[in-house]
Amino acid sequence: MIELHCRDWWIIPMHWTCRWKTVQATDLLVDEIVEGPFTLFIHEHRFERRGPAECILHDTVTYQWGRAWWGRLVSETGVRVYLKLLFKYRHHRTRKWAMTR
Repeated sequence: MIELHCRDWWIIPMHWTCRWKTVQATDLLVDEIVEGPFTLFIHEHRFERRGPAECILHDTVTYQWGRAWWGRLVSETGVRVYLKLLFKYRHHRTRKWAMTR
């Protein structure tokens, strides 16, 4: 289990508990939420080799925020935009980190 405590946008307190659902060394890691702000959140990390010291990271996220119709509406609008921004930032930081290695 992985527990994450953070502040989203430096304001909103968040608590996530996740677990690794699938691990295929060097190619795939899938984690899923057990407890947190989403009713469903499955995150696939796929690593595409591009050479001996290079790869491309592909993320696929399946999610649902809330069970009622308004939760689905929020998922399809605000959460989608939020996740796009979050992953864009994450990929920027990952690339920056990798370039220093």
